Amino acid sequence: MAEDKSKWNALIWAANVGSVEVVRFLLAKGAGSIYRKGYVGTKSNPESPVKDPASLAKSNTLAFDDPSQQQKSEKTTGPGVINEKARSTPLQWACFKGHPQIVALLLKDGQDLLECDKFGNNCIHQAVAGGHVPTFRLLLQWGIKLHYVNNRGHTVVELCTNAEIMKYIKKFKETEKALGIDPKEERTVYLCAISDEFCAEKDIESFWLYETKDSVEQEKFETRCHEEHNKVLAHQDELLELIKGYDYGALTTKLKFIADKDIHIEIKLLEKAIVHQEKLRTQIEIMDFIQSVNEVDNYKTIKKSINILEDKVRDAMARGVNLDQSIFDAVKACIDRLTAERNLRFELDNLQVGTVKPEEVKTLEERKVEAKEFHVADKFLENAEVLKTKMEKHLHAKEILKRFQEYPVREAYPLIKYYFDMKTGKKMDKVTKKMIDPAKLYPPLPKRRGKKAPKWVIPDWAINTIELKNSMNTLNEYLANREELELDDEFVTACQAQLPRMKEEYELRVELDKEFKFEEEKKAKKKKK
Repeated sequence: MAEDKSKWNALIWAANVGSVEVVRFLLAKGAGSIYRKGYVGTKSNPESPVKDPASLAKSNTLAFDDPSQQQKSEKTTGPGVINEKARSTPLQWACFKGHPQIVALLLKDGQDLLECDKFGNNCIHQAVAGGHVPTFRLLLQWGIKLHYVNNRGHTVVELCTNAEIMKYIKKFKETEKALGIDPKEERTVYLCAISDEFCAEKDIESFWLYETKDSVEQEKFETRCHEEHNKVLAHQDELLELIKGYDYGALTTKLKFIADKDIHIEIKLLEKAIVHQEKLRTQIEIMDFIQSVNEVDNYKTIKKSINILEDKVRDAMARGVNLDQSIFDAVKACIDRLTAERNLRFELDNLQVGTVKPEEVKTLEERKVEAKEFHVADKFLENAEVLKTKMEKHLHAKEILKRFQEYPVREAYPLIKYYFDMKTGKKMDKVTKKMIDPAKLYPPLPKRRGKKAPKWVIPDWAINTIELKNSMNTLNEYLANREELELDDEFVTACQAQLPRMKEEYELRVELDKEFKFEEEKKAKKKKK
């Protein structure tokens, strides 16, 4: 990774200014490998990122039996000396500037907490000097020691200017003393993120958690004592059970309790509960409105009531509320109930069969469904169904004929019925099963004087040959029932003129599709080689 004269690079810059996305990107590319503890690679061949956060947390804890190990020998030559060979690290800058999310990313990547700058300051010195409490608390959860002295002889206490951080330092040392831990020995104490008390290693558990509800990776580090962690698990179990149920009041009470007590519920679980709470609230509101319009005295208010109900559903969907299907069913049932009486008889009284249009068939079907659901007399349903079916088939037959008539005519069709062999890539005579000379397959085309043949384009509806075949079969069925569908002689004659051409077109298209597929597979194999 390129560096400037001050030994700065992109990763240091991003850690310094707090650019989480850039740091995450660079770490994914291996940019942090040269800062890891025990790094033995080269800039051109860095080690891959560390994958085991649990072992990483232990290996990066600043705890040593030998006081000489508090600074790396190659980075310092003794008190009062400025080591120009040393360089600042991304982790040092993130600790000093107070970017806890970046600190966690770098720690997870395995970056070395023992690395010192030219003045002998390690990450603990930087975090204390920076005075950013959340960052210092993160290091206390990670597991550190506070006895380090820089090249100028300064301890973390002497570098501290923040009263709250000083309280943590004092409590840290008191806990070490109470547990009989020497400041220079390997053992240390860990800060519980929940109780804010220090505990011995045997009494804590560490976790990688999601930072936000939208996070895709677990990048937030947190340490909890067993007692507090068990409390969180109990609250999470209770919350999970409430999410499975539909008790809006109980869920709301629980979420308020969690917020008031600042319980460290896993962020995605908490978001799931909040989303479920809003879902329940919205569904109760919708069902209450449906109940309020069970009986509508004023006929003219029906449309207004429908609009209000539809607006409630649209608003819920716009807010991302995932309504249950039962709610949609209830809304639909309510709207159907409100509109059935208003619409059905109007359509039946005003529909003119001789001048029926396609949109009127659709409307008639909608009214018929409404009428059936809300117990309109059977005779109206039967008459509507017979008439609708007849009109639909009649209109469909005309639509198919229109499509066939508009289907472009080829200049020529093959003289020999053939099939395309996918194994050999050759055109074969269907009768003799022998290969056909391509030059003899089509009749000679007429010569053109200075004009190119117009481009032949398949209509959109017929791009799929199955659709073409289905259309032919359907039209034949309609012709077989011409009297029932009231298809006149002129229409039948026009159909009989088009069907043979469409059959020949379909058979040709099937073979051309095989040939195209063969050529595409051939190209793909060649490209792969």
